[in-house]
Amino acid sequence: GCRALESLRILDCRRNAIVDIGLVSMLPMLEELYVDHNCVGTVDLTSGPYTTTVDVSHNDITRISLLPGPIGHTPRALTSLNVSHASLTSIDDLDLSQLTALEMLKLDYNGIRHIPDSLGDLPNLISFSCSDNSLGELPETIGKLQRLQRLDVHNNNLSEIPASVWSCSSLKHINMTSNVITVW
Repeated sequence: GCRALESLRILDCRRNAIVDIGLVSMLPMLEELYVDHNCVGTVDLTSGPYTTTVDVSHNDITRISLLPGPIGHTPRALTSLNVSHASLTSIDDLDLSQLTALEMLKLDYNGIRHIPDSLGDLPNLISFSCSDNSLGELPETIGKLQRLQRLDVHNNNLSEIPASVWSCSSLKHINMTSNVITVW
């Protein structure tokens, strides 16, 4: 029945018991989707061409991937993605290079051990937060993020910071506290 909501622009269904967001995420005019504090276990980003914001934080998400949406669109307009406070151990199924408009990526409070090299393919990324995870390293491609202003990777297992991070000329705020960094 929700497919008939062709003009819906904002859907806020926080704090419910929703398990699946597949159909609503494909609504053709949807711009903002807030599904935090629900029971979502997997997320297939299949949003329409106008979706800019997706917040699925505080769910028990174990897998997130990117699939073509309506009329073959990938969520190229997506500027903000929040998958914090979930149960992710990997984001390898999420092809970050397809999210070219992404400005904010928040992955805090998961069990993520590895960030794929495709992080460097996000030319518009301004804020990357992956605190309270199990990261052992950051990808060398992080140095390609010329618009990155905020990097928060506190409370991980980082032992060194890639030299390329110093190429991020727009950085204004870095939080690397509570790691095991020996190589600066």
